Amino acid sequence: MSKYTDFVKTLPCCHCQSSRTEPHHMIGIDKMGKTGGKNHDLTAMPLCRECHQYLHKDLKGWPQTRWMVETLEKALEAGVIKIV
Repeated sequence: MSKYTDFVKTLPCCHCQSSRTEPHHMIGIDKMGKTGGKNHDLTAMPLCRECHQYLHKDLKGWPQTRWMVETLEKALEAGVIKIV
């Protein structure tokens, strides 16, 4: 796990606000040059296991882009990531 995903796990679930979360890597965008596998850790957002499983079953209606941006903003505010 990266420092960023360790931070993501400390945040509440983007959907239900549960405090027990795991990083979900955004689905539906280019895998940033990778073949297969998950997206870059910077696309991660916190989801509880239940919400994470529901999202993987049906992507419709889940605002992944908004949640990814909100997570990035929280990481910037906390100093976990920096813009240089």
